[in-house]
Amino acid sequence: MISAENRKYLTSKTGITPDNLSRYFSKFKDLGFLVKGKIDGQWLVNKILIPELIKDRVQISIILKVNEE
Repeated sequence: MISAENRKYLTSKTGITPDNLSRYFSKFKDLGFLVKGKIDGQWLVNKILIPELIKDRVQISIILKVNEE
């Protein structure tokens, strides 16, 4: 998942407990915010969430899924 060094850094800087950090990562993976990388155990932020720079502008694409009920 994430290295011990990175987990310690995140918990110390954000004040999130290790248990909650694990819950956040699980939820982010379930929602598709984090996706598997090419290396085993690597997780990356989904590219759709990273703004694209076009000259002097920032482009953000948003895809909304609508449930038909």
